[in-house]
Amino acid sequence: MTSSAHICYNSKRLGLTLSDVARHLRENSSWHVSVTEWRGYGMVIPQLLVHTPTPFLIQIEDDPDWVPGEIQEIIEWENLDPNAEIAQKIAECDARLAIQSTTPDQVINDGSSITVSTLGSAIDPCDPDISDVLMLLCRKLEGVIHDCVNGGVTVR
Repeated sequence: MTSSAHICYNSKRLGLTLSDVARHLRENSSWHVSVTEWRGYGMVIPQLLVHTPTPFLIQIEDDPDWVPGEIQEIIEWENLDPNAEIAQKIAECDARLAIQSTTPDQVINDGSSITVSTLGSAIDPCDPDISDVLMLLCRKLEGVIHDCVNGGVTVR
């Protein structure tokens, strides 16, 4: 699934599980949180479903083979000065919470190629209810929010 936002953080400083995330949301917000998972292509990915008026999914992405590199690309994508404080904070991150829509991407496999359409499946990280949850988690993780829909990086 395509992410609408990422909350990037330093996993060496903060060991984090989805249970920790769920507990923090249950203790500090009014939203119901349930455990779910995505299954496909021989994989099972644990997720949380946050029941805001526009529900969304959270999953941890911490694969050292690709996540740190993608996080570092945020500095370039957002045209940040590599010496700026926010870029330095991003440079410390090696894991992220992926914030995703509950609407699955459309995948078309015609036998010779795979086409993925994500149009219309993003949630808006600027939605007040969603933004409040992202900020709550960002403060807990001492992380950085990257808005993949509207652009921009936020530190709290």
